Amino acid sequence: MECERSAEEEKPVATILVVEDEPLIQLITSEALNESGYRVLVAGDADEAIGILSRDSSVCLLFTDIVMPGALDGFGLADWAKSVRPDLKVLYTSGYSWAAAQAHGGRVHGHMLRKPYRSGELQRAVRSALCEPAEG
Repeated sequence: MECERSAEEEKPVATILVVEDEPLIQLITSEALNESGYRVLVAGDADEAIGILSRDSSVCLLFTDIVMPGALDGFGLADWAKSVRPDLKVLYTSGYSWAAAQAHGGRVHGHMLRKPYRSGELQRAVRSALCEPAEG
């Protein structure tokens, strides 16, 4: 369903939750995704994201920064989200290398888009994450 496009507009049909604590990055990312036809919700930290995910079942992609303020980082948020929504797709972002980011002891639930990224890279990574088969 997430990979389908509306017949009228030929635009993506998906709701993405962007979790980013840097306001400028959050704004630029959400605007780029909105302009591509995605419905975008934003959160500044894991606690805010958990509240949104608890209320809105239409979210099909969690696009989360790895390093954030608060008790949970992006990996912890994804662990929680996948425990309550196993079908949720996850795309991480970070200024750190993927190897450094994977030093986290928990399970990694998706791929990573390294910062800084361009709009085209964001679009490709989001599309790829949405179209990826569900985890088994």
